[in-house]
Amino acid sequence: MPHVRLTDSSKNGTTLSTLDLLKQNFILISTESSSPWITAAAKQSVPVDAHVLSKDSYPISDPEERVKGLYRLGSGHSVLVRPDGYIAWRSDLEPVSSNHDDAFDKVLKKILCR
Repeated sequence: MPHVRLTDSSKNGTTLSTLDLLKQNFILISTESSSPWITAAAKQSVPVDAHVLSKDSYPISDPEERVKGLYRLGSGHSVLVRPDGYIAWRSDLEPVSSNHDDAFDKVLKKILCR
């Protein structure tokens, strides 16, 4: 998972890294709040911490807008990162689907061998 310097507005503009987002759950990163993958992540039985990281996102923002380039995120795309920091999946490699919830569920099941 590439390091990008972020700002946390909820903590008086504290600087943090994308690496600081890693806890015990999978994390989903997108640069657009309208990404259908953000909504799909919230509906899964496996805990996924979804983060929108852009210049204007709140509470955590990417003031230099480096996430989009380093993570190669196009419009509406997201990346899923395992708790150990490895990128497990990229939405731009997923066939276009009208049902993102089911598609994301299948991705998680494949990653977790379920």
